[in-house]
Amino acid sequence: WLGFGGAPFAPEVFPPERFEKPEPGKLVLFPSYLWHGTVPFTGDRPRLTVAFDVVPA
Repeated sequence: WLGFGGAPFAPEVFPPERFEKPEPGKLVLFPSYLWHGTVPFTGDRPRLTVAFDVVPA
C-alpha cells in the first residue's frame, strides 16, 4: 500500500490521508513534494519500484 499526505515525523498524530492499493498495471503519479510512504512489504515475490522525476523542457 502507498500512503499519501501524512507526516513522517509523527505518524501517530498525522496519519496518511489516503492509501492506494497496488494492483497489476496500476501507475500512480504524484508531485515529489507530497509526503508519501509505504507499509512494510510482506509478499512472496520481489517488490518492484520505479521512481523518477519529470522536469519541464
